[in-house]
Amino acid sequence: MEDMIRQVLQMDEKTKKLVKESEKKLEAEKAETETRLNQLEVEGHEESKQAAIDEYNRVYAKALDEVKEIEEENQRKIDAVDAFYQENKEDLVEKAFRMIIQ
Repeated sequence: MEDMIRQVLQMDEKTKKLVKESEKKLEAEKAETETRLNQLEVEGHEESKQAAIDEYNRVYAKALDEVKEIEEENQRKIDAVDAFYQENKEDLVEKAFRMIIQ
C-alpha cells in the first residue's frame, strides 16, 4: 500500500513538473508571438508609410508635369501675341494715337 501511495505522489510530482514546464513553454511562445506581432505591426506601418510617400511623389510629379505643360502653353501664347504685336506694331501704335487724338 505504501508503494502505491509513493507511486501516486511521484506521479503527482511529475504531473506538477510537467504542468510547470508546459506553462513556461506557453509563456515563452506567448512572448515570442507578441514580439512577432509587434514586429509585423511596425513593418506594416513602415510599408504603409512608404506606400503613402510613393503615392505622394507620383501625384506631385504628375502635378509638376501638368504645371510645366501649362507654362509651356502660356509661353507659346505669349510668343504668338508678341509676334503679332511685332508684325503690327506700327499700325497698332498709329491706331492708338488716332484714338487718343480724336
